[in-house]
Amino acid sequence: MAISLYLYLSDTFVARMDAKADRKNKVLLIHNLHFEDVALSNAISGIAEALKVFGQFNGCRDIFFSRSNNDTYLSGVSKNFS
Repeated sequence: MAISLYLYLSDTFVARMDAKADRKNKVLLIHNLHFEDVALSNAISGIAEALKVFGQFNGCRDIFFSRSNNDTYLSGVSKNFS
């Protein structure tokens, strides 16, 4: 079952995502990462770190992204997992 999560940095709502932890294969599947209309250029590494921690909490070693509404932000986040 996939769940919807909301991402905040400090007190600012920055993104939401639909995700599923595939614990058998140790992969966090992020079906959709939707960024809100806020400037995030300095916060991309913080979002990536939060996703890493969330994945580790769920027993996942890898993160797979299916889609996003902002390819620039998504590439900034995903390059932290290469």
